[in-house]
Amino acid sequence: MSFLVTNFCYIDLMQKDIFTGFFVYYFIGLIVSRIGSTVIDPILIKSRLIKFANYKDYVTATKVDEKIDILSESNNFFRTIIAVLLTTGIIWLYVYVESFWPVLKDYSNLVLFISLLILFLLSYRKQTNYIIKRIKSNLP
Repeated sequence: MSFLVTNFCYIDLMQKDIFTGFFVYYFIGLIVSRIGSTVIDPILIKSRLIKFANYKDYVTATKVDEKIDILSESNNFFRTIIAVLLTTGIIWLYVYVESFWPVLKDYSNLVLFISLLILFLLSYRKQTNYIIKRIKSNLP
């Protein structure tokens, strides 16, 4: 994503220091992954492009067939690629709109902060719900 944003949106995210790069790229990956989980999934579900199995069935099936976890991981990889492309497009659009309304540049950090706060709050809620579903699916 850093490469795409740097080359298409002209925001330099590439790091020269390997230690700083490790932190920045990891954090960007974390953000993109959460966008996939909390934004892409619900959009695809509501548009009926995907449909998930019942969570209890998923937990039961993974105990029988270990390959389901591998397939799920692969599935999440594709969702992350979609999130990278979508996020790059949104950043490009923001930069484009910013060129017409330069005042937006003054609020970029605030928009980023609030967006990340909302993203991680939604991620926390989703993860908590998964834990609850997992507990319920393992109870008799």
